[in-house]
Amino acid sequence: MQKWFKIRKLFSVIEAAAFRISRVMALIAAASLCTMMLLTVVDVTGRYFFNIPLNGAWEMIGLSLVCAGTWALANCQREKGHVNVTVLLHRLSPRIEAAVLSVGYLIGLVAFSIISWGAFTRAHRYYLEEGHYTDMLHIPYSPFLLIMAVGIAMLALLLLIDLIQAIGRIVRT
Repeated sequence: MQKWFKIRKLFSVIEAAAFRISRVMALIAAASLCTMMLLTVVDVTGRYFFNIPLNGAWEMIGLSLVCAGTWALANCQREKGHVNVTVLLHRLSPRIEAAVLSVGYLIGLVAFSIISWGAFTRAHRYYLEEGHYTDMLHIPYSPFLLIMAVGIAMLALLLLIDLIQAIGRIVRT
């Protein structure tokens, strides 16, 4: 009994830490999105009003999108903000509902773990090899692949937490 209490306490600590980290990552993603908007405004204003475009703006915007797009995913999962089709799901018993959700969480966990692993390995390869830079500003791709991998890994961690909770609901009911 005491062993299960320690495991539950450890799980609660990990869950709370993951929730806090995902919230900070979402704030960084929001800042990245604001940076993208600011770069766009400066580039368009300079291009059309002063005939002086911001060189490399599209590269900076594209690289900022990596952070804005992947670091907000975990927080969206934490808040259950992704699209769910619950027309049939709520009509099922709580145990079957938890089982269906478990299958979805497991599929997402496997898929996003593979994607994250691939991004980590590619970031490492790009870091070691020469020639993986943006065309105009010569910014290396490897840090942005690493940013993407971390964001997707955090999403996978939150899917694992949701999977464990859903399995717990199956066992309890």
